[in-house]
Amino acid sequence: MESKQDWPQFSLEEAVRLQPEYLVFASSHSETVKNDVEALAAKPAWSAMDAVKKRKIAIVSDAINRPGPRIVDAVEELARQLHPELFTEKN
Repeated sequence: MESKQDWPQFSLEEAVRLQPEYLVFASSHSETVKNDVEALAAKPAWSAMDAVKKRKIAIVSDAINRPGPRIVDAVEELARQLHPELFTEKN
């Protein structure tokens, strides 16, 4: 059975070349992803990425991958991780 993907795919080499400011992972088990990211960070290609060196890694609910009511919470969660200064309490 073939499936069509509506999102781009690119290699790790291309990701290293692009040097993203953040790496974003979606998972229902954030602790597992943290362990996986730490293992990947030890690999030479991953360790060459500025986002890995600076630990600019966001892990959000996998609800961000599915259209539905919980996607709003997942997007807010991502925004809080990428821009925490916008969510600080003001006196």
